[in-house]
Amino acid sequence: MFYGTHPINIDAKGRVIIPVRYRPDLEAGLFVTYGIDHCIWVLPIEKWEEVEAKAQAMAMPSNFKRLLFAGEPAKLDNQGRLTLPAELRRYAGLVETDDTGAETLVDTVIVTGAEERIEIWQPERWRALAAKAGQAGEVFQEHLSKLGL
Repeated sequence: MFYGTHPINIDAKGRVIIPVRYRPDLEAGLFVTYGIDHCIWVLPIEKWEEVEAKAQAMAMPSNFKRLLFAGEPAKLDNQGRLTLPAELRRYAGLVETDDTGAETLVDTVIVTGAEERIEIWQPERWRALAAKAGQAGEVFQEHLSKLGL
């Protein structure tokens, strides 16, 4: 299970260092794809294979399948870095475009655990999502109560 929230630098080649505690679950490989709310999902390859088999067996909207399967398998390099595909970087808002059309990467991303996957977020989007969750006090409290918290 993946948990925790980590601000991580992203380098000029679009690589992020995956936290050490996440790496053992990704040693066999991983799948990186489009996530909900404009984040990037990173799944251990074993989990991806389960999702892939279920998706192939289910009737799903074609647009959903297009985005889900538009990701790609990947591996961490020897330093534990993951290179994020350019289109996923754009989708997640990790690329900024200036007035001339030149693109630059943001300096930092938020890498967060989300049970069976990792999510990679543009920092302002992550903070807005966290603030929104905090504002949903009654609904949030109902779910916490079900967990015994």
